[in-house]
Amino acid sequence: MLVAGLVLVGSSMATFFAEPAIPPQTRTIKAGRATLRIPLNLPKEITSGTTVSGCAILGVKDDCDITYDQFLGIYWSDRPVPGTGILPTKAYKKVSEFADTELNLGKRRQARVLDIRLSAKKPCGRMVEEKQRVIELYCADSKIHIVIAGMLDPVITKEKVTEIAESLQCP
Repeated sequence: MLVAGLVLVGSSMATFFAEPAIPPQTRTIKAGRATLRIPLNLPKEITSGTTVSGCAILGVKDDCDITYDQFLGIYWSDRPVPGTGILPTKAYKKVSEFADTELNLGKRRQARVLDIRLSAKKPCGRMVEEKQRVIELYCADSKIHIVIAGMLDPVITKEKVTEIAESLQCP
């Protein structure tokens, strides 16, 4: 009985130590020449632009709708990205903007955090209000500005937008 118990405990311990690593729950996308890690559960990105200036939009909306149900935008440019350039669609208007704390990401990367309230009037007349977390980053070595704008919902939280910003790998 004692030997059987030792074999069971030994095999359990071996399984514990030999268990393969859990694969990361993220995928890598390019923002110009930089890269970011984003959660697997977000929609596939639609990328436009060049390595100098462009955007990757990860969003969910009906074809006929003018607002997003879920939205994450990643923008990059050799110049600062204008505030109007990060609105999910032209239907959204900025209601207010609040500067939040600065993020220290190290490796000569500066980050500024903004919380923005947006509103949009749907064709049916209903007003929609959204909150957006915006993190503006600058890669000093490559002189590229990167903006991550996430519309806050149960999946894209303030913490998730910060995690994505922290995953930035500058060229």
